[in-house]
Amino acid sequence: MSSFFFTNVERGPKHLALPRNLTPDQTTQILRAHSSLAHHIWPSSTIRPLNSTISSTKLAVESPTLSFNATFTNIDDGVSVLEEGLLGFDFLVRWTVADGMQMQQSAPLLEKSSSSPSSIYLEENVWVSCFKPVGRFAKFADDFNPKTKHLMDLLGRVATGAISMDEVTSVREKDGGEKLKVG
Repeated sequence: MSSFFFTNVERGPKHLALPRNLTPDQTTQILRAHSSLAHHIWPSSTIRPLNSTISSTKLAVESPTLSFNATFTNIDDGVSVLEEGLLGFDFLVRWTVADGMQMQQSAPLLEKSSSSPSSIYLEENVWVSCFKPVGRFAKFADDFNPKTKHLMDLLGRVATGAISMDEVTSVREKDGGEKLKVG
């Protein structure tokens, strides 16, 4: 019944080269540091934990103009982030670590990182779920999701040593977590 009223719009995968001195394991570890990642991709928002398990974290994201719930779920080689009911839409972003050797066919899609690129890539997939009448107007810009840009900034800062892996992975889940140095 819900498929009668709702539609899903998908944008194909996009790829960004990861900084050279960041390993796939480090990148996956950063992606799975849910609270820290939330503080970085929504830097001007208050983040409150609602529910947490070994592989997922549900957070309340609140700003002066907007509030919504976001669920981070660990997946193979990455994480998915579901923003629920944001202005009548559900947004799902999935970030995974992809090996460049397996992506030879998609070479035109590869975007160069601002730092020295490696053969490892961050793959971004985005879906939107909304009411069918609105779905035909849902179009994706030919650019990366803003959260992906914040994530790449975080990965670049870890790769250059501006932020340590310990700082990224030690953000506490209680009371909105500690503030990670953003900016």
